[in-house]
Amino acid sequence: QSSYGHGVKITRVEGQGNGGNNLELTTETLNEILSSDDHRSLYPIYKQGEGPIDISVVDPIKIPDGNYSLRLEDPVFSGSLISSYSKWTLEDNESGLIVASMNEEIILGTEKYITSLGLNVKIKQALAPGSDPLNIDNNGLISGKIEFANQNDRWLSGLADRDDESSFFSLWGLNWIRSGSYTNDDNAQMSDYNQNDDPNGIYEGAVMQTNILFGGTEVTGGSWAPYCFASNFNDGPGYSSSVTNINKIEDLNSVDIVFTNDKNKWSRVCVVEAQDDNALSIGGITKMGLRQDSSINKEGVVDGSGTIGMGWFPGYAIDIETGERLNIIFAEDSWSTSENGNDMKWNPTSKIITDEFPQYNFQTGEFSGGNYLLGGKHFIYVVRGESWVKSSDDYVNNIANCDNSPNYDEGAWIYSKLLDDATGVGKWNVFKNVSWVGVPLLAPGRSLLTNTATVKLRVTKPYKQYETVQSDKILNKNMALDLNSTYVVAYKNSLTTWGGLDVIHDGVTYSPGDKFIATATSFSGSANARVIEHDALNAFNPVYSFNTDDIVAKTNDIEVAKDAMDLINIVPNPYYGYSSYEINQLDNRVKITNLPKRATISIFTVSGTLVRKIEKDNNMTFVDWDLKNDFNIPIASGLYIIHIKGVFYDSQVNEWSEKDKVIKWFGALRPIDLDTF
Repeated sequence: QSSYGHGVKITRVEGQGNGGNNLELTTETLNEILSSDDHRSLYPIYKQGEGPIDISVVDPIKIPDGNYSLRLEDPVFSGSLISSYSKWTLEDNESGLIVASMNEEIILGTEKYITSLGLNVKIKQALAPGSDPLNIDNNGLISGKIEFANQNDRWLSGLADRDDESSFFSLWGLNWIRSGSYTNDDNAQMSDYNQNDDPNGIYEGAVMQTNILFGGTEVTGGSWAPYCFASNFNDGPGYSSSVTNINKIEDLNSVDIVFTNDKNKWSRVCVVEAQDDNALSIGGITKMGLRQDSSINKEGVVDGSGTIGMGWFPGYAIDIETGERLNIIFAEDSWSTSENGNDMKWNPTSKIITDEFPQYNFQTGEFSGGNYLLGGKHFIYVVRGESWVKSSDDYVNNIANCDNSPNYDEGAWIYSKLLDDATGVGKWNVFKNVSWVGVPLLAPGRSLLTNTATVKLRVTKPYKQYETVQSDKILNKNMALDLNSTYVVAYKNSLTTWGGLDVIHDGVTYSPGDKFIATATSFSGSANARVIEHDALNAFNPVYSFNTDDIVAKTNDIEVAKDAMDLINIVPNPYYGYSSYEINQLDNRVKITNLPKRATISIFTVSGTLVRKIEKDNNMTFVDWDLKNDFNIPIASGLYIIHIKGVFYDSQVNEWSEKDKVIKWFGALRPIDLDTF
């Protein structure tokens, strides 16, 4: 049984994107990703009401039992890349009939109430982060937060970013997120980075934390950031400006970073050096090089592999849109022995700064005084990667020559790049693929990993194609086709990889998105052309399926009907001068939802005076209240008590019965502004 506004569980069948919605994977899907040999879920399932498309209940009584698929069709291109879609259809999977459709480009947003299903569908194309930072208030950042399994034990904290715009002294170690539009005319190293991407500094506020410094001074700011804004100045988590300048905010992904004491879920990772001065680091390694200590096992003991620089991160990272597990890197400052910086473990402390204040001379470039400890600088890097890479020739034949980053492979590709990287090219190749970076700290007075913590970072991502196949099903022209198998010509994957090109098969030219059955064992075309072995439903453009098992209406069950009285609500509550149901400046309107067929609604002031009585006897599950009394006079702002008496007929015993529900509502009405007419 559902209620007004409830969503549905949604399964991604093909494609990707989120339409600006906040996504949450089901536990079932997370477990599938963690147990999969390919470290991904081809068909991830999203929690009810937290999926990539907005499908919500309007009329619970009308919802039938069924299975449905929604497709985004007729792609719109910007150059060779898909930028939007000009049509969507909703199909009944059992009958094959189209239940609803809309022929409007989704870039402007589309909405349709499907009467036969009692459901409302909203679809709007989202823009990638940084697409229009001056006009989009959140610049693509939907949310950034930490959730704990035990909210009373918030053991994980982080370094709060603080802008450093003083001309008298520098707090460079705290100003580690360089988004915004600040330019230091005296020292360019202190300026913000990539200022056109986030001029308003939105991304300085992801996963807010408060630190206590300098004898009680509070510093509040974000503790996670896009890598393109990570400071590469002393004590920062960045590598160099050559990386941050090409690491684009538009490539950000929505991720979960999970911290857990369950060692079965830990990630094999590369551990890198965070010490700026290689004269102080163990082995003399430069910053962001592999830590020059023996690799360890999950117990923190040398693993006997004969390798260096490999450890274990106590958790994992998931790309919420693609359903892929991602590689992680963590750092530590091997000079900072007091803060666990030399043990190859992810175990940050709480200490941010030494007792003596660190100082930096702008004129001479010299550092003096104390040091920024930053809990041992156990920086966390989430590495963007894709599963198709694992079947590419370079990855298979010589992983060190592979230019593209794979999804989780136990750090193998990263290790091949960082090992013996004397020139720094390997670091450049690795860190240009980092999407998010965090500067974690242990919360004061707490212990590590006492309960599961999840950092949730969500950004807007546009709908586009995504190939829901195993990586070995993506073929280039040197690979043999299977006769009678179905293939789809790939759309452009990205500007720098593959797809988006015509192919010729058995004398016939096929364009991206076309489907064909192999009548020969080869195709010709560009080296970057690809075909995908799969009978795709929508050429890998977005397809989402859902069923109504959890929300289907139950009929002729008097007890279920009475229990549904608990779902009655009034929206919005509180009402602050406006609701989305209003159609003009003179309209005031709220909805009382999830009502039974027969009901009497009585609205009282807190002193007990009856203001309005509404009788309902129809199949609609809601009524509108225009915020007027029985004499058609607008009510005053304040608190009101709403009593609903539901009347039910039990056909089995031929009797009527009643049940009551009381809700409180607060409204602040707006005055009529006649100057707007």
